Amino acid sequence: MHGRFEVPRLWPTALSRRWHRQFTIETGVVRPEDGAITWMLSEPLSGRPRFDTVGGPYAVQREPFKTFRRSPATAVVFRAAPVQVFPMVDPTTMRRYRKLALLDAETMAEPRSFFVEIPIPQDSLVCYVPPETRLHLAFRRIAANQPRLQLGAVAMNAGEPIDDAAAQRATDDVGPGYLAADTPSIKNLELDAAMSMARLNAGRVRLQERHGMADEMVSAYSHKALALAEEAEAKAARGRIAEAKRTALHSIAYGSNIYPVIRQNASDAVVGILFYLFLAVPFAFYMEKLLIGQTDVRFQVLWQLVIFLVFFLLLRMVHPAYELVRNSYMILLGFLTFALALVVGTYVSHKFARNVGALTRSMHRQIETVDVSRAGAAATAFLLGLNNMRKRPVRTGLTVATLILITFVMICFTSVRSDVVDLQLPVGKASYTGLLIRDRALRDVSGALAETREAYGDRHVVAERSWGGNFATALDEIPELAIYAISRSADGRTYEAVANAVLGLTALEPRVTPIDKAFPVLKRWFDRDTEQVCMLPRTLADRLRIADEQVLDGTVKVKIGGLDYAVLGIFDESRLDALLDLDGQPILPVDLPSVQDPWQLGTGVTRTERTELPEDVPRLPAAQVLITTTGSMPEKTKVASVAVALRDMPYTEARKLILSQLERSGKPLYYGLDDVAYFGGKFRHRSIEGLVDLLLPIVVVAFTVLNTMCGSVYDRQDELYVFNAVGLAPAHIRFLFMAEASVYAVVGAVGGYLLAQAVATSVKAMGLEAGLTMNYSSLSAVLVSIVIMVVVLLSTVFPARMAARLAAPSSTATRQRHTAEGDVIELDLPFIFNQRDRVAIIAYFADWLENHGEGSSGAFYCSAPEVGIGAEPDGDLFPFIRTMTWLKPYDLGVSQRVELMVRHDPKTGGNVPIVAMTCRSGDRESWQRCCHAFIGRLRKRLLTWRAVGHEDRDRLLERGREMLGGVPSAPSPQDALNS
Repeated sequence: MHGRFEVPRLWPTALSRRWHRQFTIETGVVRPEDGAITWMLSEPLSGRPRFDTVGGPYAVQREPFKTFRRSPATAVVFRAAPVQVFPMVDPTTMRRYRKLALLDAETMAEPRSFFVEIPIPQDSLVCYVPPETRLHLAFRRIAANQPRLQLGAVAMNAGEPIDDAAAQRATDDVGPGYLAADTPSIKNLELDAAMSMARLNAGRVRLQERHGMADEMVSAYSHKALALAEEAEAKAARGRIAEAKRTALHSIAYGSNIYPVIRQNASDAVVGILFYLFLAVPFAFYMEKLLIGQTDVRFQVLWQLVIFLVFFLLLRMVHPAYELVRNSYMILLGFLTFALALVVGTYVSHKFARNVGALTRSMHRQIETVDVSRAGAAATAFLLGLNNMRKRPVRTGLTVATLILITFVMICFTSVRSDVVDLQLPVGKASYTGLLIRDRALRDVSGALAETREAYGDRHVVAERSWGGNFATALDEIPELAIYAISRSADGRTYEAVANAVLGLTALEPRVTPIDKAFPVLKRWFDRDTEQVCMLPRTLADRLRIADEQVLDGTVKVKIGGLDYAVLGIFDESRLDALLDLDGQPILPVDLPSVQDPWQLGTGVTRTERTELPEDVPRLPAAQVLITTTGSMPEKTKVASVAVALRDMPYTEARKLILSQLERSGKPLYYGLDDVAYFGGKFRHRSIEGLVDLLLPIVVVAFTVLNTMCGSVYDRQDELYVFNAVGLAPAHIRFLFMAEASVYAVVGAVGGYLLAQAVATSVKAMGLEAGLTMNYSSLSAVLVSIVIMVVVLLSTVFPARMAARLAAPSSTATRQRHTAEGDVIELDLPFIFNQRDRVAIIAYFADWLENHGEGSSGAFYCSAPEVGIGAEPDGDLFPFIRTMTWLKPYDLGVSQRVELMVRHDPKTGGNVPIVAMTCRSGDRESWQRCCHAFIGRLRKRLLTWRAVGHEDRDRLLERGREMLGGVPSAPSPQDALNS
């Protein structure tokens, strides 16, 4: 649609030159015959991005004036049908829902095109959607401790109440939705929302009851919601629409309270199955190695895939999570997609790192530096552990069977239980029996006023309390008291006084609280809520020279804000200060300036953000407050509270009504009962039962695994002695045993869980549960599995440490001596090289030292290395490399000369590397401490030599010969040093 828009006389703020106002281009096509709108602006395609949707490319909504110059605007319209929706109140908060979401019944997502028109006043909404769309309406609300809006109610155009057969199917399609072309307006929305919510919950609850996932509270609330929805339908059929709506709201309250619980149960089951699917990957790998042991990689992958699919099918048969979702195989598809993404990502990153390393080595003509590849060494240790377990099938099988049975027992004795907790905290003496509806942060509750009157006003007394004054809580504002000038002219003089707040009350207040007893002088109470009258404290009355007789005669008037108010009474400040409401606080406005620290007023993080008030903010003295009717207040800042008095109601009925309100609200309230004020509510409390019973199984698991691992260490002493010879350091030996423990942990946890699910399914199928509730799909089963695995791994720490000590190399021959140049440490490293490798190793170390030269930031810094040929006393020659190194931390000033020599050993017939380190600077203790770490890096570098291939060794040999070829024979550096 094309058109030209002109917006004249738009000026920025005079001083700041900022454009604050925004505008929206609303485009539509009107049918000339009857004025009906047939085409309307598409909000998703033309609107700016909102907080919960993605806006389209054409910004024509809520556009700042400053950006609207002569730029073109494209309005995307669609063929639309209007549907008028009357907003519905949230029965748990007695306020309107925060958001109304339009859903397409076919896709359960927002329609591709729609537009919502919000008229003023907001008594209804007009939703424009394509005529063929079937609408579902979802009402969302704010929940405590939840960053996102939660579903409070849903209207699906539900029909008759759900029957048992439909409930067993547990379908979410409880209604066909509203066809936009045939639904110009939706009336009595509360009735349909109650039935839709009840049917939606009923199907899910019955399915969860079949699998032992629903607790008693969820089942009871679901039945109540369904019964109330049916009752509302029956009342509406008899023409009692007002009562039917109230009953429907009660049904919605019960349904919205259990909806998050039902969804959480399903989420817990899905999270549990994802957890075990993740464990299925190592489980399949372990089982293939233990049971099959194929040597061909292709058959290994095939068997692992078969084991994984068998595990998935078994889990599919016994786990209820697959029945709680629309398409059970989407769980497998999502998991496989995520797993493949991890595998591909890991492979690509590893390949990229290897290619970059190869490119760097080719540019510097260096041989690959293998970091004893931690992953490679860990994989070697891991496979050694698996092979050892396969060699001892009896021990492995018995240990795994023990862990499976213990896991099964622990899952059976542990469960997550949800109970209804009655919180009832006495506050003090109650001045009336009833409810006090107010916000705990003292925010405005005007939205709940009309709904409270609708719910209770026809049978009980509902009184509004409003405040007028300055209650701003922005962090950039210093709280100041408001000033209300009061004046009275008498005897040719004008008397003035100042009040700092206004308390607005209704004509029904004396029927709620004994406020009239605070008035020693009272002509009468308010007759109407809009009456232009006021009541003054004794202090202000004296300043205005008002006598008691004048008040009783009804001849006194004062001016407040330019308006005349008749004075009906004078109250005693001390009596009004002592009059407490059900929350233990006076009904007077709060005194913000009395708070010394402004940050106590809230926890905002921006200068203009409004913060919340704590409940313990002091109240203004009654001497600074004047009282008017709620309809004649000079300034009405907020509705502070709404009181519901259950006058002349028997204790039993009052208690039943209050408990019913607490159940429906799901939030704590202040209430009065039998002359006692309480703060309380009915809440769900989730607890894990059977934790004490887990101690004995945990001890059994710990000692079983400890005994198995200690026996494995004892049996494999001969193997442990030679593991170091194949390049496995003590840390890798420790990992070897931890890998074996991981096999026990994973197989035991997965096997025990499968056994528990199979037993539960079999018992339920045979009807032998006899009232026993077995819910193995909650997070308690996941918790038990995690506990089992942690205990198994912790029980292996001591055997793994013992094995690492046995696999440690023999003590290195170390010699220390003092020379003129400094202290010298000489070590014989436990490695042996042949004639060729003793030359190649010099080039290998030259590359390593050059990488720690100028510009490096490694563990040490060294000068350019020097190579040479030394001579033994018997005339034999040997190669050596030496350099100056500075060791971290550099602030210690430790430096040393390092000389690595490869000498012939007559005992072994091979060539042994010997390193000599001479201290050049730094104190002796610091040097010896730094040397320990440096020697470890030398050993690590020598270990990596085992991973160098034959071709690389040949190239290193040629480079070593080139480096040593032009160096003449020289005396041994140590001989020269000793001389």
